[in-house]
Amino acid sequence: MNGVGFGVFRKSDGGLSKNVSFASFFGYSAQTIFDPRVVYDKKWNRWVISAEAFPESSTVQRVFFPVSTTSDPNGSFYIYNFDPPENAGDFYDYPQLGLDQDAVIVTANIFDSSDNYLRTRALGMAKSDLYNGRNPNFPYFDLGTPGTVAPPIVEDNNSNAFLVAASLASNTQLALFRASNLGRSGAGIVLQANVPVPAFSAPPNARQPGTNNLLDSQDARFQNASTQIGNRLLNIHDIGPGLPTPKWYQIDTSTNTVPAGESGLVHESGDSDDFNPSVAGSDVGGTASNPIGRMFFTWSATDVTGTGIHQARVKSGGRLATDATNVVGGNNHGADAPTFYNPSADTVERWGDYSAVTIDPIATDTCAVGNRAFVVNECQISTTSWGSRIGKPGFC
Repeated sequence: MNGVGFGVFRKSDGGLSKNVSFASFFGYSAQTIFDPRVVYDKKWNRWVISAEAFPESSTVQRVFFPVSTTSDPNGSFYIYNFDPPENAGDFYDYPQLGLDQDAVIVTANIFDSSDNYLRTRALGMAKSDLYNGRNPNFPYFDLGTPGTVAPPIVEDNNSNAFLVAASLASNTQLALFRASNLGRSGAGIVLQANVPVPAFSAPPNARQPGTNNLLDSQDARFQNASTQIGNRLLNIHDIGPGLPTPKWYQIDTSTNTVPAGESGLVHESGDSDDFNPSVAGSDVGGTASNPIGRMFFTWSATDVTGTGIHQARVKSGGRLATDATNVVGGNNHGADAPTFYNPSADTVERWGDYSAVTIDPIATDTCAVGNRAFVVNECQISTTSWGSRIGKPGFC
């Protein structure tokens, strides 16, 4: 949570086993630390975190990359920091975190002092350095101005990692980048193709019962990392017009297309506002022609009409590769918010765009690896406060 701290929860009972402030965990208190992301590298059994601090000056802004020294998140971490080589006054923001087999991949948007978007950057840091306590290099790539770029979680040994962006400036295509040799010599990232898709528009902000104050559904960007398996890249974003509605795509990275039947919508009902989604996929049930056999989703939903009126709730859902493309209904995690969310004088409140889905890397007696996921999403506590809720959907 922005500016608050780092917590570890037990899978067995949901209890909190570690809770430490960011200042203490990062060993840094000069500025507030924010925008944290966490992924687990199940091949090398390491926890990887990214976060950044507000600028210390016009020329210094610290970006942090903690990596656990073992598979135990309660244990020690190597903690690295990096000062992005941007122009004086420029601001590194909204980082996203991914992995391929050799590198930790981070993307971020760069803004000027007037909050104008300037460019998107990417880092591809060698795991061999990060995971062994060696001072890493920070290869820093300029991706131009495609908007927010999502890195992948690469689930196989593909020699290329694919990154993707959805921008309203080019709303009939997705920008597909190919990264090669990240974490090795000769690393590079290039725009491979603009993938054609049906035209999309910005989602409207989500409505809440009992108030005219809205919840921010963002701007059709991909908000979290993709899943990459074989020649498929899976991600999801929120679109309009009408009601805000998540839409998922599987991009075929060998043909630069979204094949027929490999995109669809995710929503609670025909009159719900559904927004700020994330997705992850697994290879269980996949085939050579469609290697992602399971999908797991999380999103937020409100409803202001009909018989199902409710405040913000945390949703999850799933899809087999053989299911219908649209996912309707979903699971509810915890109680609905008790009232609308309105913590400030703003009429649109920031909400839930750091949701995430992670495939459980450990089997249980009743659920094989790849059939269960953990979701985390924003959970409203009161009119002015919010926290996070963790859920556990699965095909078990």
